[in-house]
Amino acid sequence: MLNHPTHDQLQQLRLFGMARAFTEQQAIPDITHLAFEERLGLLVEREITERDCWDCRGLHLVEHLFECPAVELLQLWLSL
Repeated sequence: MLNHPTHDQLQQLRLFGMARAFTEQQAIPDITHLAFEERLGLLVEREITERDCWDCRGLHLVEHLFECPAVELLQLWLSL
């Protein structure tokens, strides 16, 4: 199996979660006991999870940006 090109292709497709999970799967000796569909499902689940976490992180940063004391001081200063 050509692991390196597969990993590179996943990254080119911007499937970074799948690429990381693929690398992790290669390090697990008993992973071959899982069916292809199960392994593929784990890769897809990882990609979805990482994208959801990224979206939540970005939204979290935007929501809490205006709670920062420095931003509050800037808003106060601009209102003068």
